[in-house]
Parts: sequence; structure tokens; C-alpha cells
Amino acid sequence: MNTLISSGELIRMFLNADPNTIIRRPNLRRFSHDNDIRYIITNGKWLIDHKQFFKKVNPIRISEPATMPRLRCLRDCVTQFNKDYPNRKIDKATVSRYMKSKLVTRYFHGNTWFINYDELKKVLLKKVRINSKLKTK
Repeated sequence: MNTLISSGELIRMFLNADPNTIIRRPNLRRFSHDNDIRYIITNGKWLIDHKQFFKKVNPIRISEPATMPRLRCLRDCVTQFNKDYPNRKIDKATVSRYMKSKLVTRYFHGNTWFINYDELKKVLLKKVRINSKLKTK
């Protein structure tokens, strides 16, 4: 079974998956060379073993694209949540209470807490939903 493909074909695979990829042909070639991935150079064309390449690039076979967490300071979390959900106003004390949950990632740097806004939003929406159900009963 032939698993060698050109570096151009390999880069097109990345471009199809992510048009804004930062991966370029020289990066593929250098990565293959530095990580002992089987390759052949013929007439200036690099043929790279794509199966070995992807085993090195993604050894635990992650299939979901990753996103950067939206880190916010405490005050910005309050502002962002109140802007996103104007009918569910919260204050700084509410964020302080729920950021201590183990479901929310937070970092203390300097004299500021940085909070993963996406995780905090999930916790807050869940708590607000529960509180609104209790008030209606």
C-alpha cells in the first residue's frame, strides 16, 4: 500500500480542513525531516508518508477542533454577561461566588483574576435557570 503523497497534496489537505491554516509546505518538510518520518525527494518533489506524518502530528487522534478560551477579568465577565443576556442582570458578587466552582477555570495573575468566560457563562445560565424555576413555584 502506497502511503507516500506529495507535500503539495498534504498542504491541500490542511487547507481543505482549515482555509486559514498557518501551516506551509516548508513547515511540513522540516517537520518530516526532524521527526524521522519517511520521505523521498525526487526531482525536487517531496513525497511524504502521510500515515506516519499524521501519527506524529496527532498521536492521540483528537478529532475536534480546539478553540481558545475567552479569558476575562471579573469586571469584564459581568459586563459581557449583562450585554449578552440583558434580561438576566448579574453583579460582581455573583461572578465571585460562581467562579469558585470547580467547573470554572480561573487564574490569579498579579492582582487580577482571569476567568474562563465560556465556562462561567454555562454555570451562570444553569444557576439562573434553576433560580427562576424556584421563584415561579
